[in-house]
Amino acid sequence: MFKYMLDKSYMEKILKVKNYYSKFIIKVKFDTKVIDVIKLMHENHIRNIFIEKEGKLIGIVTIKEIMKGIEKDPSIVFHNEIMKLAKNLEEIDINETIFKSARIMYDKDVGILVVKENNKIIGKVGERDLLLSIPYLKIELRVIDVMSRDVEYVYPENTIFDALVIMNKRKSRHVPVVENNRLVGMFSSRDILRIFSKCSNEEEVRKVINIQVRKEMKIDPLTIDPYAFIVDAANLMVNKNIGALPVIDITKIIGIITERDMIKILAQTKI
Repeated sequence: MFKYMLDKSYMEKILKVKNYYSKFIIKVKFDTKVIDVIKLMHENHIRNIFIEKEGKLIGIVTIKEIMKGIEKDPSIVFHNEIMKLAKNLEEIDINETIFKSARIMYDKDVGILVVKENNKIIGKVGERDLLLSIPYLKIELRVIDVMSRDVEYVYPENTIFDALVIMNKRKSRHVPVVENNRLVGMFSSRDILRIFSKCSNEEEVRKVINIQVRKEMKIDPLTIDPYAFIVDAANLMVNKNIGALPVIDITKIIGIITERDMIKILAQTKI
């Protein structure tokens, strides 16, 4: 548990949801096809979309739900309405703290909350938004203190479906690619969106899930030293628009630090 003595004026200025939320919400009708949502996510570089019915937001779908659906049945890409993958909305008041937001995200295993003011939805706040607060907290933890050590990875010859299964198992959007005990790439949900957005029918979907990871992975991914401060990791994630950093000690991958690890820190913070 992390505890900080911060005065009320600092709290009001820096650590409230109102300083980090976005009014920009992309939404689709409840009967939109999964492939159309995939294309919309890819085109707009987003990983979540809100579901609307009769002018009211009724749910949300993230790339994680889509990945789970594809693992269970790849045909959902062209045959299902997006509402069948939707989750309930989780909410936060605009005047609440980022710490409460992080606790809801961590406890509910969600990466985004709708923001309300006077009981009306006015925007959203996500994991990446909350990372912007970490430099203000002056947390002196290092990456090695909070990273995940039990890293699961794939080999270049594994298939996209293999990578997707591991990401779903780990509730992660990223998986390292390792060859000869060295990190050679990263495969992520962003790659999933890019690959599946190009499919025009179910047959193509079934072909791409069997493509080797080596053909679609990101080569030479950004990494971080285990003794770097977490503020450096947070800044790198925000500035480079990435959600995970492999942790490298000399040449060996010894862990991975993700946005979720950062959210856990905020969720455990007391002031």
